[in-house]
Amino acid sequence: MKKFLLQSILFVSAAVVGLLTGCTEPESQETISVSDSQVTLLGDGSETQTVTILSAPGEVAAEAGASWLRVSDIVDNVLSISADPNDSGSERSSFIELTSGKAVVSIKVRQLAAEGNGVHFRYLNDYRFSAMSPNGRWIGAIREEHTDDGEQGFIPAFIDTETNELFELPIIRQSACNIQGINCVSNDGKMFVFNAGVTSSGIIDLEGNLTFPQSLTNTEDINWDGRVPDINATSEDGSIWVGYQFRNVLGYIYHPVIVENGVPRLLPMPETDYAGNSWAENVNGIIVHGCSADASIIYGMDMGYANGAVYWTKADNYAEAHWVKEADDIQDDGENVNIVNGVLGNGFTTAISPNGEWLAVDGGFVKFVDGYTDGTIYPASGLSMGATNDGIGFTQSGVVDIVNNASLGSTAEWVSAQYDGISYSGGWIEFQSADGRCLKGTREETGNASTVHYGWYIFRDVQ
Repeated sequence: MKKFLLQSILFVSAAVVGLLTGCTEPESQETISVSDSQVTLLGDGSETQTVTILSAPGEVAAEAGASWLRVSDIVDNVLSISADPNDSGSERSSFIELTSGKAVVSIKVRQLAAEGNGVHFRYLNDYRFSAMSPNGRWIGAIREEHTDDGEQGFIPAFIDTETNELFELPIIRQSACNIQGINCVSNDGKMFVFNAGVTSSGIIDLEGNLTFPQSLTNTEDINWDGRVPDINATSEDGSIWVGYQFRNVLGYIYHPVIVENGVPRLLPMPETDYAGNSWAENVNGIIVHGCSADASIIYGMDMGYANGAVYWTKADNYAEAHWVKEADDIQDDGENVNIVNGVLGNGFTTAISPNGEWLAVDGGFVKFVDGYTDGTIYPASGLSMGATNDGIGFTQSGVVDIVNNASLGSTAEWVSAQYDGISYSGGWIEFQSADGRCLKGTREETGNASTVHYGWYIFRDVQ
């Protein structure tokens, strides 16, 4: 695997302007180049990493930006970096500033929290988007950065939770893929990003290669105009991807899709939308949002007037689209549709438990038995986000025992109890891997009249 972060070279320049003496002297550049623009240290303080000064206009001085960060004298163009133990309970970061003449370059340093029985916690504040693979092995993340010629670009990053290693990959230009989200990450290290330019997915692998899913084949009735599916989730073994294909024409424009071993096909639609309208009247269609680990259950939502929750089951080879519960009390005043007795979806790609038994819906959770559900809602306060195999539900209000409708505490209280006293606040849990080793969530940060969402995750070391 190429580790582009650890071989990246950062160039920072300061112009040196010559005095005018009857003619104009050309500008020269003072530049420091270094082998590593970012490093990550373990939390126990035992680790030392080195950065090589590749070139500089003169003698280089190094200054640490925090009292806990240690830098050595530069010997043979090598700088050694270490840190005091981090007992704060969460990751921390700072910078090392290198100067040589007028040239300045900064090296970002992250330090993980010290281990608590092998439990690690990390905020992803530097990244706009993030997602976790079904088994918790890979965290995918994206941050924004401009290219050298000023085009908007995106820096993909992966974190290997088995080694604590974070590595960034080469920048992707907006013209190649306008990344406005991460839909999912597969267990084999594929990051499926939302390409807003064409409403589809791009796929970034561990080497930084950008590819795209295969498009559906045009038919007499449908021309896909070269568009490819937008993938929202993958099965645990990576053989099945699910999502939708967008079609920008009159008629329903979101078509549910399953991709089996790289080959896409349409999933069947219900006869009508959830409010009983024909698909000619409902111009939005259906989006598949996710699937269980073995893809025995695929779920989605009617994107039209009523947002009914829909699913497909391996029990009938996905031959029919099933409403989670048939709507039997529909109130339509000509402008608004109100489903009094039905089950609505919530649109989250992490809404289903890994074993496919529990699905978060609007107002709570529903249970699947042998591939089907009767649509009975187990109510829960707060917006339902996801569930574990053993019936623990995650909501934006906290954590619940689904069957007994009993609170298990706030998110912070439950995290602390389950993960050896880890201190966390300010958000919610989205997903827990089937073995309970990895937990992924989001927190809110408010400032300057705006709210920003950052990812976070917790993982236990592999035993």
